[in-house]
Amino acid sequence: MKSSIFALTLILSMLLGCGSTNSSTTVQNPHAEVHQNVHNEYIQEEIQKTGEENNTPAVNENYKKIESDHPKATFLNEKWKNGVVFYAIGNEPSWSININKNKSALFKSHDGVQYTTTSISRLASIVSKSITYRSVNDQGEMIISLSKEKCGDTMSDDLFSYSVSSQLKLKGEKEFETYKGCGNFVPDPRLNGKWLIVKADSLSIDKLQLIKLPELSINVYKNLVSGNDGCNLFNGSAEFQDSHIIFGMIAGTMMACPNMDASSIITKSFVNKKLRFEFKENLFFYEGEKEVMMLKPAE
Repeated sequence: MKSSIFALTLILSMLLGCGSTNSSTTVQNPHAEVHQNVHNEYIQEEIQKTGEENNTPAVNENYKKIESDHPKATFLNEKWKNGVVFYAIGNEPSWSININKNKSALFKSHDGVQYTTTSISRLASIVSKSITYRSVNDQGEMIISLSKEKCGDTMSDDLFSYSVSSQLKLKGEKEFETYKGCGNFVPDPRLNGKWLIVKADSLSIDKLQLIKLPELSINVYKNLVSGNDGCNLFNGSAEFQDSHIIFGMIAGTMMACPNMDASSIITKSFVNKKLRFEFKENLFFYEGEKEVMMLKPAE
């Protein structure tokens, strides 16, 4: 925890230091300074919120800090520990928003506009690649629309998975103000790593004669999965949404092995499906209420 805070503080001090010594850049691009200030405030808030028990998701006793060489791993892990499930930023004008696991949300813009809610709701949608949240309280009304499409933040050059539109109408105002930007869901870092597949559908793997032990490796920072089904190697993509994993299609080798039916059942348990995950003594995947896979950490 201390190392994460130190790292974020060091980055923040470097950013502020650069801004104070390069006055010509600030004059040439005042929007860049405003946008950077929003980011700096955002990082400071994350540091201050670290360890607040009311926002921290429940974790099992065996949870260990996930180390990763991905440049945003520390940033995303801190968000997850603070209870954030989705975050977005925008520019022209600059703004930021956090949606939390406990259904609270905080919107802030560079010009001082702020909206806080403790009861944001996800609305039903007939469009598969669209997600909408809405909140109404004594401050006003906020509608957040997420569209599943690649989105680039022009100030930081970061690439996000969602295009975001935040519409805000504060109390006393007649019209909604629209803020455009980009965002991502925050992955659960406990998923990251290599897992042994213990059960798949009705199969108990230890009772089968397979060429190798089936494995599933998950990289939450690169949205990638890989492994083997007891015979063939595979790799593919995955998306992480709060307590769900959305597995894409996979590509793999095409060897012939004994118990090919078992290998097929293993891959069909998760490929191209949206599954809810849950940590108990092991990791479980569910399709609806049906348990479709049980995994344990690979040693």
